[in-house]
Amino acid sequence: MFCRSSDCRRGVTVVEVAMTAPVAMLVVIGLMVGGLGTFRYQQVAALAREGASYAALHGPYYAKRTGKPMATANDVLNTAILPIAMGLDSKALHCDLTYDVKSNTATVALSYDWLPEGLIPAAKLSSTSVMLIEQ
Repeated sequence: MFCRSSDCRRGVTVVEVAMTAPVAMLVVIGLMVGGLGTFRYQQVAALAREGASYAALHGPYYAKRTGKPMATANDVLNTAILPIAMGLDSKALHCDLTYDVKSNTATVALSYDWLPEGLIPAAKLSSTSVMLIEQ
């Protein structure tokens, strides 16, 4: 018994789609989650720069000039970082601040415990920014 070419290939397309569609969807979802991770990392880096800028302006010389206390890590987090941290979980942001009077710098190390939107395990995104202290 011979079959025509169209009858012999019946259902082949369904099998091909069933094999390739899951792989294609996995790639698309992976690209989306990876893009979100890159965006979150860039966001943390920008927030670290903002925090370092605030700390540099409100450092030891600020305390001498104004009589007000210099900024702490908590001040930097609450005043400079959290108001502009859109879309980030505020409880997952951690800020460390150090002043180095010898090199005249303020260093802000910011970390974010990122829970990806996909089936990827949690990751810690961190960035450090160093700025000269305003005199």
